[in-house]
Amino acid sequence: MKKLLLIIIVSLLLSGNAFANCIKGNCENGQGIFQYPNGSKYTGEHKNAMANGQGSLTYANGDKYVGEWVNDRWHGQGTYTFPDGENYIGEWKVSNKHGQGTYTYVHGDKYVGEWKDDKYHGLGTYTHADGKKIIGEWKYGNYLGQTKEEKKITKQQQIEIDQIKEMFDIGALTKEEYDNAIKRILN
Repeated sequence: MKKLLLIIIVSLLLSGNAFANCIKGNCENGQGIFQYPNGSKYTGEHKNAMANGQGSLTYANGDKYVGEWVNDRWHGQGTYTFPDGENYIGEWKVSNKHGQGTYTYVHGDKYVGEWKDDKYHGLGTYTHADGKKIIGEWKYGNYLGQTKEEKKITKQQQIEIDQIKEMFDIGALTKEEYDNAIKRILN
């Protein structure tokens, strides 16, 4: 009897989701709602008992991710929002900010540009709440300086860039369409 009880406990612990369960739908291969022991809840598509496809995860502390998933990881387009309103909207790779994205800080600062492994990486613009901008190239979160090809952006170009960014953020444009539109505006 003690052996059987030990086997059951070890099996639950090894499953990685002891006492977690599917509370609605199909959490194996389909649409479902999965509740974790800590109160976090995933709602969305499942494949092979993992988050795969479109879905949202609301954490017990109020954080929320809405977007694409691959094998229980944020992967593709998605939005991560903190309870205070701070958020990141953009591309993810294996649950890291990776690709084009916008991070808006609660105090009003904003970074718009390229990311790699959760760090500013590539071309980007950091705008302070007071309007001061740092434009140029970043590497693993460190500012390297202005790019050699950088030109002053006109007010009209900035309006067009902002409109294209909004369309990209809501999914009306693909990454390729977004990149081509930005290049067209800047040339």
